[in-house]
Amino acid sequence: MTLLGSNAKLLKHNGEKYLIAGLTMAPHTLGGVGNVCESATAGCKASCVLWFTGRTVTESVRAAMIRRTQHFASDPQGFTRQLHKEINRHVRIALKGRLKPLVRLNVGSDLDWSQIAREHPDCTFYDYTKVRARLLDLGWPENYHLTYSRQDRKSVV
Repeated sequence: MTLLGSNAKLLKHNGEKYLIAGLTMAPHTLGGVGNVCESATAGCKASCVLWFTGRTVTESVRAAMIRRTQHFASDPQGFTRQLHKEINRHVRIALKGRLKPLVRLNVGSDLDWSQIAREHPDCTFYDYTKVRARLLDLGWPENYHLTYSRQDRKSVV
């Protein structure tokens, strides 16, 4: 199973010379192994763009997202080893093509990937988060850029 992939949204790069990859896991509790979006609200879960639009509505794509989430939960060390290998490969391919490597690790999740970013200073990481504390943390690596994802008005579930 491959962890990093691409989708139409990730390929939009405004004419910049980037090679972009992302890790798409099943959002919130849809992977069946806990919640990978700790600040997901009822409204967020009910209208998850990732789960209800585009190719992610197909059974095969959803199954792959669930498998990645389950692999993350059942074998975190193996998952992390594989993720490092795939990021290294992504960086090599990007640099060979004179492109800037970008990786979004929370395409369908909202996890703290700061340690992964620290271990790959030659790559830029970016994510969206609903976890306000992450935005206030001054210890994030310089190569990891976070954008706050607006909450709906319902309470966190």
